[in-house]
Amino acid sequence: MTASDDLFGAIRSGDAAALDRLLTARPYLAGASDADGMTAVTVAAYHQQPAILERILAAGPELDRFEAAIVGDLGRLSALLDEPDAGPIDERSGDGFTALHLAAFFGRLRAAEELLDRHADPNAWSSGALRVQPLHSAIAASHDALARLLVERSADVNAAQDGGITPLHEAAANGLDDLAELLVQRGARRDALTDDILTPADLAERAGRPALAARLGAGSR
Repeated sequence: MTASDDLFGAIRSGDAAALDRLLTARPYLAGASDADGMTAVTVAAYHQQPAILERILAAGPELDRFEAAIVGDLGRLSALLDEPDAGPIDERSGDGFTALHLAAFFGRLRAAEELLDRHADPNAWSSGALRVQPLHSAIAASHDALARLLVERSADVNAAQDGGITPLHEAAANGLDDLAELLVQRGARRDALTDDILTPADLAERAGRPALAARLGAGSR
């Protein structure tokens, strides 16, 4: 195994002591990528290892726009987007997400605002195995404020991701009562059906939110 393999093994297992030893000896590993092209920062974030992520960032890797969006480094994100050869604002990461998708999923409100102010598309579809828009990403991780920002910036409240799941289905399944109400106010269809023929009210009921289920089911259309 290489030192890079050891690094990613430590990240995935949450072995902070092993990670510290590796980064002390080879701090450049903080900027390494695995065999799938995923960076250390990204893997630590996806594996919900905040202490590990903090150690990696302390080693000073040079973040790309996607990593900057993930960790909410607004200064770095802005600097990268200001570069003459920055590329399209909706460029996709190696796993198919725009920076806005990643800011949305990880709840980085200021980064999302910066991207939207620079005309990032709130309705961009991811291009990887998971086909979602930023609003789906925000709601999946229960980031209410970020989801509201996307709705205010014209995100499609009826866009259906794989499985026919709309933002309202997700909000109902996650018990986000106030957000569900906002989505309905903005035109989300309460009668939308998943591929399994489930309404948002059905998912609210399954999530143990009978009051929300009743509101979503009343006169649904």
